[in-house]
Amino acid sequence: MKPKEETEKAIDEIVKIIQKFQYNYELSEKYKREILDQDKIYD
Repeated sequence: MKPKEETEKAIDEIVKIIQKFQYNYELSEKYKREILDQDKIYD
């Protein structure tokens, strides 16, 4: 495979991941809350 094709494939994968997070907004909010809760424990 040519390097350009590999780069395009990698970009496609990144775009798919970003789209999943956009569609799973509630899921990402849940993760944010979990991370914030972890921060509170260490305060």
